Amino acid sequence: MYVYNKASIALRLERSAIKIKKKTEKMASEKDCSVSCRNEASLFSWPWENLGTLKYLVYAPLVANALYAIYRGEIKNGAWCLHILILFGARALVHQLWGTYSSMLFLNRNRRIDQKGLEFKQIDAEWHWDNFLMLQMIAASLLCLRLPLSDFPIFNSRGFLWCLILHIGISEPLYYWLHRLLHSPAFFQHYHWLHHSSRVLHPFTAGHATFLEHLLLCVVVGIPTLGTIYIGYGSISLMYGYLLAFDFLQCLAHCNVEVFTSNLFDNFPLLKHLIRTPTYHSLHHTDMVTNFCLFMPFYDNLWKTTNAQSWELQREISSRKKSRVADFVFLAHVVDVISALHSPFVFRSFSSMPFTIKPFLFPMWPFTYLVMLVMWAKAKTFLFSLYYLRGKLHETWIVPRFGFQYFLPFATKGINNQIEDAILKADRLGVKVISLAALNKNESLNGGGTLFTTKHPNLRVRVVHGNTLTAAVILHEIPNDADEVFLTGATSKLGRAIALYLARRKVKVLMLTLSTDRFNKIQKEAPIDCQKHLVQVTKYQAAQHCKTWIIGKWTTPREQYWAPSGTHFHQFVVPPIIPFRRGCTYGKLAAMRLPDDVEGLGSCEYTMGRGVVHACHAGGVVHFLEGWKHHEVGAINVDQIDIVWEAALRHGLKPLSNGFDITQILNQYPDFSNFNSYLTQTNLASAINSRNTITVLVVDNANLASLSSKSPEAIKNILSVHIILDYYDVAKLQQLAATSPLPTTLFQSTGLALGQQGFLNVTHPSAASVTFGSAMPGSTQSSTLVKSVTSEPYSISILQISTPPTKAAAPTKAAAPTKAAAPTKAAAPTKAAAPTKAAAPTVAATPSAAPGSASSPAASADDTPASDETASSEPASKGAAAALEIGVAVVCTMALSTLHLASTI
Repeated sequence: MYVYNKASIALRLERSAIKIKKKTEKMASEKDCSVSCRNEASLFSWPWENLGTLKYLVYAPLVANALYAIYRGEIKNGAWCLHILILFGARALVHQLWGTYSSMLFLNRNRRIDQKGLEFKQIDAEWHWDNFLMLQMIAASLLCLRLPLSDFPIFNSRGFLWCLILHIGISEPLYYWLHRLLHSPAFFQHYHWLHHSSRVLHPFTAGHATFLEHLLLCVVVGIPTLGTIYIGYGSISLMYGYLLAFDFLQCLAHCNVEVFTSNLFDNFPLLKHLIRTPTYHSLHHTDMVTNFCLFMPFYDNLWKTTNAQSWELQREISSRKKSRVADFVFLAHVVDVISALHSPFVFRSFSSMPFTIKPFLFPMWPFTYLVMLVMWAKAKTFLFSLYYLRGKLHETWIVPRFGFQYFLPFATKGINNQIEDAILKADRLGVKVISLAALNKNESLNGGGTLFTTKHPNLRVRVVHGNTLTAAVILHEIPNDADEVFLTGATSKLGRAIALYLARRKVKVLMLTLSTDRFNKIQKEAPIDCQKHLVQVTKYQAAQHCKTWIIGKWTTPREQYWAPSGTHFHQFVVPPIIPFRRGCTYGKLAAMRLPDDVEGLGSCEYTMGRGVVHACHAGGVVHFLEGWKHHEVGAINVDQIDIVWEAALRHGLKPLSNGFDITQILNQYPDFSNFNSYLTQTNLASAINSRNTITVLVVDNANLASLSSKSPEAIKNILSVHIILDYYDVAKLQQLAATSPLPTTLFQSTGLALGQQGFLNVTHPSAASVTFGSAMPGSTQSSTLVKSVTSEPYSISILQISTPPTKAAAPTKAAAPTKAAAPTKAAAPTKAAAPTKAAAPTVAATPSAAPGSASSPAASADDTPASDETASSEPASKGAAAALEIGVAVVCTMALSTLHLASTI
């Protein structure tokens, strides 16, 4: 056995990792391995692979049997069902707890074997890691029909001894040779490559294998347990103990954290033959020709397959005191108690999806609340997640405070101390840029970060609030032909910057505020010839003819009622407003997609999609990539907005509105060439590409022939109904059909729709079908869902339907009166509602940002809006139907506001 120094070990390991990475990626991507082998290799796929979550119905007979036995008072007869359910629930809990520990970077970062992060691709591949538990549960149920557990004693000491003998003498060598067989070319290319396709080990990786491999593992597990039973020494505690210990050791080996100290093996060398450490097994995944054992390296030593680096590398990792210093840090905070469960170390799969409130979260609320209290009393800023971008390490740190705490006056000092400590720590470590998230840069809290840069003028780390890019993202979502916008939260930090920028573009900005002083200060900052474009308004009805609303403060359903049909709501308020108006569209919080070369990213940032971060996070990334040496704190420099935007695009960050190109996507599918051509001719392709989230219902060439005789305007109207203004994959569409709502289409936002023409009626007549039709009364469900063509989760989904929905759009002539009913001069009355012409023409030298209101239940993405902007008014129409609709929406608003009291991460 050779001895290597640390540098040699690291170099050899890195080279081996590169080699195996290329090999496994090649196997996973080549068609003859990943596709044909998956389809042709016997016993590769699981029998319930296509059932999704319905696979858990397999447990239903056991649950029913156990409940029936309890109901009849025949507990003994149903005991075996209870034991199986409890045992396999406990086994799942073992994996979950190990998964939690493995993902707690703040506990184990220094002792992680592979420093990379888990990626979405691996998480998706391992989504159904628990398939093996279901297989073994079925096997156990069949055995219990012959050997009921109720006939066994609770404990038998001889049984444990015999089980250990059978495991060491038969199961260990059997697994060793089966494992070597699976690494032979024929079996590896057809089966075992799947297990090795996981780049970073995780406890769930232990169960990520093919059906055949787990059938073999059932034999390995069954020999000690069933053998002991047939010898006559079986017991209930033996079954629990052996299976739980087996899972525990499997998870330990795959946890990617070295949990043993090297002193243990120095003091007791015999343990090197008995314990498979995480480092030991990670080397097997690195070179694939050594370390084949199950739990005992004795058999690798016996048959000369021990990796020579095993114990030296274990010593180096277990004694590691420091890890790589981050180059960039995003300093976030917890949003609320429920969203605290959206963490990689709670539920890995849940955190890999955008956050939404799920029913299974509520039972854990009391425990999470207690954790919040402990964090409030004791916790310090901790490492939450990481990813790599162009070889540089980016980390997210969490200030242990929840959103509502930022609105408590007595908590201000403690929060600022936490943020200050994090900044000073980053400065000591050598972090280049630290970006403040959400409420951590609240104007009323610390002046947008100026408190820290003023107090510590010699900071080497650059402090950034990132809101310059936030403003840029919002501004570039506004259509170029917009000549008027309505702005709430107008005197906040972001509101001020947006108003000044648009005024320079000669866009009329209706600034909602009751404070004439604050309005005048902002107006004076604009060039003299642009000041006339800033107009103060005090009521929402002033914007009743404006179709571009920028929401910077919470807006109630009643206030939204003033927006005309077809309005698009741009937002920088947190929580986002409820999408109350069906005839309008709602944008999401400002965000950008990280460059394509990001690595190790496996969790979503709150409600953002995969690979998407809030614009303030992206702003910090741009600041770091550009190498800028200044702090970005305090008021937003309007002159820098375009500079930061261009830098973001230059570095490969993508605005969500430009994240896809429908024309390029459909070019890959010749069957939809006519549909694609119509989208281009009618300019609908541009409308699709300008959206953050969209679903397109495409029709193949053969079934689209009926449109060839129609006018371009009619074709545009018809195809507009094929464009749903939200993301729907097949599963979400089936859920939508079950609840019978009416999805809003692009045609509704044009203002040309009559009645329900701008909505689709989606139904679910059978388990295997979804049908579409116009929501107009008397329309038939003439179109059916054929298949999902392609999708980019939470951005764009393209679904094929059989034919265009009947009566989908109004005839061209019918739409004309509607169009004529909205003359372009209808916005004139708005001017009268803004008596602000007396503003002084001088330009202020120093911008003044409005402090936030600590009592406000909703905050803008950068700071709390001024409390004077509370103007509201009664809607003109007070029909009974409208009043009922408003009442329901108000109740929903209050419920959502309670759940999301604070800002986004």
